[in-house]
Amino acid sequence: MWKTRQDRKPSEAPISARSTSWTERPKRGRPTIPDNLLLGARNDWAALLEESWPDIGWHLSCLRDRRNSTIEDIRRTFEPVKEKPHNPGLAAPFYRQSSEIASPEHVWKNREQLGKWDAEIIRAQANRDEYQRACRDAEAALKLASPADKDTIQDEASKCQHRLLKLEENLKKLQNERDTLDLKVRDQEA
Repeated sequence: MWKTRQDRKPSEAPISARSTSWTERPKRGRPTIPDNLLLGARNDWAALLEESWPDIGWHLSCLRDRRNSTIEDIRRTFEPVKEKPHNPGLAAPFYRQSSEIASPEHVWKNREQLGKWDAEIIRAQANRDEYQRACRDAEAALKLASPADKDTIQDEASKCQHRLLKLEENLKKLQNERDTLDLKVRDQEA
């Protein structure tokens, strides 16, 4: 039975404000890969494959039937996808020369770690910038300081400089770890 405006409770949203799509019920069996888990949305992949299917469909079917197909065969098959104007880089992992076997969960965890390291790098860069300013201020204060205060300011400036060098060293280490993990994630995505 349809509800009219008078039948609707004041706390309920009007029908026009409710979603018109069907609500999805939990599925039984193995869960599907969520949207945006591996490089882009499912709809973008579907559109790209639909557009490229005349060029790659037959070749992919043949590769599936052959037992000795390699990743190189798949790369050659996906070459025409590179030239598609609507390719936002979704198929880029197919063009990578190196690859690593990984499950979607491992890729997801590594991408999360990559995000955490990116945040840590941003914090370290902000900290470094703050110490750079402090070192510049200490140098300027040293030029204007009286002879009695010069030793104290010199000590503070050297401590600040030492801390700045340590922060830059840690930042380089974090950046190297992040770059290594980024390469690993790209290989896993491939």
